Amino acid sequence: MKSKITIHFLLVLLIFYLKINLSYAQKEDFVWTFGYAVVIDSLSSNGGFNIDFNTNPPSVYRVNRKINFLGTSSSICDSEGRLIAYSNGCQIANASNEYLERGERILSDQGQFGNFLCKFGFTLYFSTLMLPVPESGDECVSLFHFSVKWTGEAPEYFYNDTLFITLICKDLVQKEFRISELKKIVDIQNFMNGYFTATKHANGKDWWIVQKERWTNKYLLYLLKKDGKIEKKTDYAGENVIWGNCYPQNKFSPDGRKYAWFDPCIGLYIMDFDRRAGVFSNPVLIPTWTNYNIYSTGGMEFSPSSRFIYCTTQDSVWQLDLHSKEVAESRTLVQVWDGFRRNGDGIETNFLFAQSGPDGKIYITNLTNYIHVINKPNLKGTACDFRQRGIVAPTVVGGAMPYFPNYRLGALPDIMPEKGDFIVTPNPSMNQLQIHTDLDYISVKLFDITGREFFVPFDGAGWVDLSNVPAGVYILALYSEWGTRLAARRVVKM
Repeated sequence: MKSKITIHFLLVLLIFYLKINLSYAQKEDFVWTFGYAVVIDSLSSNGGFNIDFNTNPPSVYRVNRKINFLGTSSSICDSEGRLIAYSNGCQIANASNEYLERGERILSDQGQFGNFLCKFGFTLYFSTLMLPVPESGDECVSLFHFSVKWTGEAPEYFYNDTLFITLICKDLVQKEFRISELKKIVDIQNFMNGYFTATKHANGKDWWIVQKERWTNKYLLYLLKKDGKIEKKTDYAGENVIWGNCYPQNKFSPDGRKYAWFDPCIGLYIMDFDRRAGVFSNPVLIPTWTNYNIYSTGGMEFSPSSRFIYCTTQDSVWQLDLHSKEVAESRTLVQVWDGFRRNGDGIETNFLFAQSGPDGKIYITNLTNYIHVINKPNLKGTACDFRQRGIVAPTVVGGAMPYFPNYRLGALPDIMPEKGDFIVTPNPSMNQLQIHTDLDYISVKLFDITGREFFVPFDGAGWVDLSNVPAGVYILALYSEWGTRLAARRVVKM
């Protein structure tokens, strides 16, 4: 009788951990969509292309599609990396590059103004976001998008004024993704252009979506929950920072603990974020150190480790160390534009917007078909290995950098580790585990009880892959960039 109870308990435990670990095998950001001035001519520098991270190195290939990306680009894959849908805020298309039914003109109610914008794929930059619907598996995804209001007044002329959610779910009969709910109003506000981002709730399932209000210190937070339900709240953080007439970029750190935006006309703004309560704190403004002013572009991205912030100022790329006592003084110049211009039209291959890839690298776009790559963003200073024009795409980017939150961010443990220590979750684990710590580590090693080392893939953002390791008890050790062993902990592979 006792053995039957034990077997039943182990089966329940096995199913529980299987469900947990399957949720970590997320590849929603494995296909990035780019392109402008869609054409069929395969020899033209205009048209569409994808970056596909289902291969290593990622594949870059031309795509004949109907959608332009001049202002914003969002796409989403299923958990296995298969493209589901993508959007530029004007249209929604599927993996076959056909419009979804009712997805051809989602700004059609804005008359001639909307038609003019959508002809060029020009919704305001970073104004779309695609997220999986919590607890829906691969059955439903959501698109958050805006309507655009024309003011006719400088410096903005137009801004986002209504936030919508569109649900795209798999048809139970034909197993195809269709729009199940179109343009449900989430909120009507004076939204600030370019300040739209997301991170997971501390429960590892729901999503915090953040949008800044125009010209105030008010942050609007929307919690996406099961079945597409949304809860709203607001938070006031820092001083009332007026828009600097530049084009900013904002992000959450991969671990969800920091939020930052960079505007080259104002500077770098950094805050702590509580993923449980949805509250900002400890705002710090590092005044701009650039010579740019009105209508300049500033990009930013966190390193996968969440330690470094990279800021782009068109002709330069800077790194700041969040673990430094004086973050502003840690600013290091890691790259200067070499002056290269694209043959034929002379367009600058400079530095605009940045996005971290699922391969642990950071990609930086410009208006040409060249994309810059930071190969080792977790390393300090020029050791980050910046490669100008690391990717040569078949067509021009079009000005829009796709935005993806950290889909692989897990739940916070109930008890966080003490300073100088670390914990892992889940432990035991069947496939992947996540490290939680404040230690400055850049690599991990896994040993069995005899001291034999096992190679385990580590993404630099806290995730360790144990899928190819035999079941057993192991020691996981964290190491600094100098090879110093910082801490170790026992882990169990089921």
